[in-house]
Amino acid sequence: MSMACPRSQEFLRLLDGELTENRAALLRSHARGCAACASELTAQERLVARIAAPLPGLPSDGSLAAVMRRLDATAATQATPATSRRLRLAAASLAAAAAAILVVAVALPGRRDAEFTSRGATVEWTRKVGVELWALEGPPRRLAPGDRLASGVAIVASYSNVDPEPAWLLAYALDERGEVHWLYPGFLSAGTDPEAVRLDGSVVQRALPESVLLEDVPAGALRLVTVVAPLPLHVSEVESARPAERTPEALRSRWPGARIDELTVRFTAAHPATP
Repeated sequence: MSMACPRSQEFLRLLDGELTENRAALLRSHARGCAACASELTAQERLVARIAAPLPGLPSDGSLAAVMRRLDATAATQATPATSRRLRLAAASLAAAAAAILVVAVALPGRRDAEFTSRGATVEWTRKVGVELWALEGPPRRLAPGDRLASGVAIVASYSNVDPEPAWLLAYALDERGEVHWLYPGFLSAGTDPEAVRLDGSVVQRALPESVLLEDVPAGALRLVTVVAPLPLHVSEVESARPAERTPEALRSRWPGARIDELTVRFTAAHPATP
């Protein structure tokens, strides 16, 4: 009995390495004997190669930092005053550039599982999505533990998500007083309860369309916390918690299915002196 022709989405999963070795071998064998599927597989291979290739005029490494160096360095400083503890930048030009230049995102088909199979190995959901934070200070730099972050320097998050379904991001900073300063989503009014930022499927690192400035942050240690969950959380779930319940340690116990990361930097009151 011959195998039925698979959907085109399954060929994409084959090329992305999401199928078991047995299933992958079966699809390739079928394609060798089916002209229509052979043509479909070839088209998918060309699509993947085109996505993976460097974009014209961009550095060959394709890194977020290399691409963002091409963006207008002044976009992060063109902010308007706000009365909240943090300030969203009205960076429409940055958002458009990021969408058009930064990455080509691929939404992966399929259903949500706690884990999926890749080349015969099991991968947990928390390993399928990751978030990085970048300081827009001269050449954008990815923040690392112990880095210095100066007042007036904007932050932008980037992410990748190879799960078939979207993930949801809450990101905030905890200062030395234990106060929360929101990064994502925007929280400008105490009478609102914004939903976590949706992270759609993307096999490459993708920048969020808005950068963030922190206000009223004292100099000292600053804990940058990112919470990525398979379901949309809300700002109130952190705001209503006691200070001790807002730490990454407490959140990991509260949301065991989420990915919770912490990055501690040193916040300074002014830009560091230029050499």
